[in-house]
Amino acid sequence: MGAIHLLVEIYLKTNKPRAAISFLENRKRIIINSLNLSLKLAQLYIDDNKLLSAEQLIDLIKSKHGDVPIITMLKAGIEKQRNRLDSALSILKSKDFGKKPPIAYLLLRGEIELLSGDVEQAQKTANIILNQFPDETDGLNFRVALDIRKNKHSEALKRVNTILAREPGNTMARFNRALILKSQNELDLAISELKSLINEKPQHTPSLLLLARSEAQRSNHSDALSWINRIFVYN
Repeated sequence: MGAIHLLVEIYLKTNKPRAAISFLENRKRIIINSLNLSLKLAQLYIDDNKLLSAEQLIDLIKSKHGDVPIITMLKAGIEKQRNRLDSALSILKSKDFGKKPPIAYLLLRGEIELLSGDVEQAQKTANIILNQFPDETDGLNFRVALDIRKNKHSEALKRVNTILAREPGNTMARFNRALILKSQNELDLAISELKSLINEKPQHTPSLLLLARSEAQRSNHSDALSWINRIFVYN
């Protein structure tokens, strides 16, 4: 199993999630014996919007390993992808994760709250994350997303710069910086940041979409169309 773990991590670190999916799918009879690898494949399915495959795999995981807590988060993630946000939150609340839930649970809950428009509750969740996991980059990135939603762009940019000072290659922070620059009408800087990010991660759909919108805002419609077409190629 060690070799499988290693190769999957290499695929993911080199931004080849679909190669990881294909590799794991071809070894499903083996990896189902590993809870970690099975859960990883289920999450990859969700991220790739292969929700029926995710549900079928989750059933196999339950039959093999029992109803482990992370299955609750996977089910909520499926509902989030289907835009059934109330259902996703209800699923999360159905499982007691104790006084200190894992950060993955809190991040998912906060993201769903933010998507639902419940900014006040998302702020409470963000505060819990920062209190319990003050050094976690994902928690800081979520706070940035919240600041952007509240139009607190200067605060968001300070947090982004803090993240990038210690993790210069952090994809979410770089995307958020481009998003802030675009909101401040710094289109040249935003486009430069997005092109640099896409050069390293050509399948990063949020960056492709934001770049297309930025080019359209500059009336560069042919360039915008080119970037949109890239999205369809990868998806």
